[in-house]
Amino acid sequence: VKIMSVKSLSDQVYEFVVKLIQNGEVYVGDKISEGFLVEKMGISRTPIREALIQLSADDILENVPRKGFFVKRVDEKKKNDIYSLIGMLDSYAIGKAMPKMTDEVINELENAIKKMDMAISLQVYEQYYEYQEMFHELYRNRCGNDAVGDTIKYLEKKIIRVTYFDPDIENLYSMLSQMNDEHRHILEAIKSGDVEESKKRVYEHWHDDARDSLFEE
Repeated sequence: VKIMSVKSLSDQVYEFVVKLIQNGEVYVGDKISEGFLVEKMGISRTPIREALIQLSADDILENVPRKGFFVKRVDEKKKNDIYSLIGMLDSYAIGKAMPKMTDEVINELENAIKKMDMAISLQVYEQYYEYQEMFHELYRNRCGNDAVGDTIKYLEKKIIRVTYFDPDIENLYSMLSQMNDEHRHILEAIKSGDVEESKKRVYEHWHDDARDSLFEE
């Protein structure tokens, strides 16, 4: 029997702050105060402090002495270095997973792409993010190395300012549509059984100029 893990209060606060950043509700340089989180979440300050300290340790927030916690800007070189690492890990994952890409998995990948198309058209970008995660996890979970997916999630935390929020709706629609086209190219390579092409497509997905421009602050 698989036991479902229950997220601690500090984990819930951590995720709440991340969502604020992802959804464009707070920006680089904005203060994240304990009082604000107490009011929003209705919990005590102890788990809130634990979450803020962890967010600071993960380079998402900056702890300024006697002033508080502020949303931190991602260094451009660091962001690119992290993308390179994620690209290499994800490329490795799909290469190892290719022998396990059954018709059932391929159908699930196709459904994830369709759901992303729908999320883009309806402008529900948080759902787009969830379906994108679903797409990538379908092959990561079959690569035979759980540490790959765990490491990618850890690295993604370091660039949490990478969001799907943009006041320019037309630009956002165009960029996300292009990114989903990249998912289609990945799927085509999987269907063809071409391991090297699949690895190449996944690696390039993390190094696309359009993606970089979308996520510029």
